[in-house]
Amino acid sequence: MKINSYINDIVTRSCLPWQERMRVKKDLRAEINEAFDRGEYPEQIMERMGEPDEIARELYENHCGRSDRPFKEYKSSFNVMGLPLYHIIKTKYRRNGVRLGTMEYERIHVPAAKGFFAVGSRARGVFAFGNLSCGVVAFGNLSAGIISVGNISAGIFTLGNIGLGLLASFGNVAAGLFSFGNVAAGYAAAGNAALGRYAAGNSVCGDFAFKIPTDNIASGIGSVREFFSNAPGPVRSFFDFAASFIENLFLGQNAGIKTTAAVFCAAALISLPFIISRVIISRDRQ
Repeated sequence: MKINSYINDIVTRSCLPWQERMRVKKDLRAEINEAFDRGEYPEQIMERMGEPDEIARELYENHCGRSDRPFKEYKSSFNVMGLPLYHIIKTKYRRNGVRLGTMEYERIHVPAAKGFFAVGSRARGVFAFGNLSCGVVAFGNLSAGIISVGNISAGIFTLGNIGLGLLASFGNVAAGLFSFGNVAAGYAAAGNAALGRYAAGNSVCGDFAFKIPTDNIASGIGSVREFFSNAPGPVRSFFDFAASFIENLFLGQNAGIKTTAAVFCAAALISLPFIISRVIISRDRQ
């Protein structure tokens, strides 16, 4: 472990308020620099000071008067690609007081979950699930990854309320090379309002723009394929996908059933990692 990682582990696991964490970080750097001046090597310094988690626990206890930090940690001993197979950080909430008959809870800073499968309020891993998540595949309120799904998502392929995708983006507000959403902007864009070189929707702006009539949406969707039949192959495939998606889920026979099934499958997929994390937590408690 490098010195910077050692210091950051102590600081993040201390669960202290921001100002206290910055003070601790400054003091640790000063102490380590003094050790360097005495001729100590990084390995010697870290061995002498001890494990980051123990130091962090002492810091929290000295500051708060109790050793029980506001998180529970579940970590696999089996590693994949240098990361624990799973790492779960479960945030605990403490009662701060009673006001007008309601409980107020204060959420304290907790460390990020880091693993092949990472679950926590902040998560980093190959598969990351959390309020703030970053990974190859990331799910979260704010997410970033090659495949990113969240309220606000950024990556190569994104799905979210607001999505920014380098290659493809799907969402209420979507921007990307290929974008599909209520409001879509990109090289090829399909949506209620679409802006792009190639655009299809109710309100459109682009060099090659197809306006779908609101009084006959089914016919308009069917005409999209014909309008873009001479477009470049990837653009033609994108609009064919968009047209098929709308036709299968919102038009024709059993559209309601298909839409309900799609929503159910999406909800099940998003819920799956949290269900798995609950199973892991229950197993570790036994």
